[in-house]
Amino acid sequence: MKRVLMIGDVEVQSALKIVSYSEAHPYYPKDSVPPGHMPQHILEIPHGFRSVYSQTHIEQQRFRHLSVSVTQAEEDKAKYAHPECVIMIAKLFGFTGKSTDLNVGINHNERSVVVWQQLL
Repeated sequence: MKRVLMIGDVEVQSALKIVSYSEAHPYYPKDSVPPGHMPQHILEIPHGFRSVYSQTHIEQQRFRHLSVSVTQAEEDKAKYAHPECVIMIAKLFGFTGKSTDLNVGINHNERSVVVWQQLL
């Protein structure tokens, strides 16, 4: 199944609210509920994308942190979001620079693409 990423005004406004909430409520991995379990950090994008955004504190450093997954139909269990879609969603949440400047990884347990960027 092919997915089309469609970002409209609703998604832009929702992402801005999530970023604002995340700035006011940073995630501390050892002390907080994971952002993926909190609706204030989640943006469901129509046609099959789920994103979780936080501003995460690790060892006195602050990072933008984004996890992007595709909604899972039974036949899609092995699928991940396309890299271009992940980059577009990252830009929606304020990630800056070229795509080659971003840190990207795969979370196989969560079936997601993870992007992070240190905030200065």
